[in-house]
Amino acid sequence: MDKIRNIGGDAIVTWFDQQAEKQPEWALSDNEREWLKDSMETVFEVLDIDLMIEPIGLQLTSIWWVIAYPFATFAFLFFSKKSKVPKPEDTSAT
Repeated sequence: MDKIRNIGGDAIVTWFDQQAEKQPEWALSDNEREWLKDSMETVFEVLDIDLMIEPIGLQLTSIWWVIAYPFATFAFLFFSKKSKVPKPEDTSAT
């Protein structure tokens, strides 16, 4: 559950990183990154917000689910990263 708590701070830091790609003035120092992350964690701690998720009783008995997991992860990351790469202009048309 600590990972879920960190998502809020990471999302804000990621937003600043995206802005810094266009305008370097938005770049955060390491101290500023920690400050933002700590501010989000403090909210969860002080307000005693706890994320509780009820487990789902599901049993997968096929080994193919285990084998498919790394391939599905690779495919998801590959296609999400590939979509961000700018496509070269088509210069073959004359």
